[in-house]
Amino acid sequence: MLLNISYTGNVNDVMIILIFVFLDWTQSMKKILILMFSCALILASCAGPKSATDKKSMLKDIDKKDKLVYQEMKAKLKINFPDLKNTADAVIKLQNSDTLAIDIFGPFGVKFGKLWADKDNFIFLNYFQSVVFTGTPSAENFKTAAMIDLSFDDLTAMMRAEPIADFSEYSIIEENETTTLFGRKVGNIAEFIIVDNLSKKITQYQRQNENKVTVLNVFLEDYQYSGEYSLPNKIVANLPEQNASLTFEIKERTVNSVPAGLEKPIAPSSFKIIDVDSVN
Repeated sequence: MLLNISYTGNVNDVMIILIFVFLDWTQSMKKILILMFSCALILASCAGPKSATDKKSMLKDIDKKDKLVYQEMKAKLKINFPDLKNTADAVIKLQNSDTLAIDIFGPFGVKFGKLWADKDNFIFLNYFQSVVFTGTPSAENFKTAAMIDLSFDDLTAMMRAEPIADFSEYSIIEENETTTLFGRKVGNIAEFIIVDNLSKKITQYQRQNENKVTVLNVFLEDYQYSGEYSLPNKIVANLPEQNASLTFEIKERTVNSVPAGLEKPIAPSSFKIIDVDSVN
């Protein structure tokens, strides 16, 4: 609709009126623009990246210590060392993150060895050589006894797909849209964890020595649900210094059943006993 407006007054009066109208409109637009800009900032803050506190809480969510009481797994163990390449069957039993037992079998079900460990001690029975290794469950001692350059804490964390240490010890090192890198220092050693932001699952562990050389790279893959727990069915531990790798492929897993077969083994009297702590 067009309005027919006529005005018979002075032209200067008209110009003054138009100027005031324009100024009033300009002030209104400023207010609207300021309001729109403020709303945009509020929305951006809501949709923006999570705070460091929120990010660190991801590790706490991953922690299963109070819920995942027991696991029993049947796995294929692939050993790839310069002087030894082999495949074995393994039965792995893990109670909380406190007690671990791994029975290793070769062809026709012949038992190669048995590893039993808790946070303080370990026993490795080498049935081929009739030798028993004992000591504290450090990576160095496991390497001497069974060529596994992984500590008790490493193994249990891998099997449970949770941080090696308490989540409060980690800081955020780097983050992007898809992953967050957490890290912590243990003396001169640096340990890192990569977490997928969407699934909130650990996808990689890494350890560097005092010279910032990577000595351990662990990849957690093929997460599947066992009951209410999503756990990796493939664990690949690369040991660059040894040019070696260990791969656990989980074929069957039961969780929170009644623990069995976790008693500390007794070595046959004919076996030679080696205290690895005194060797290393």
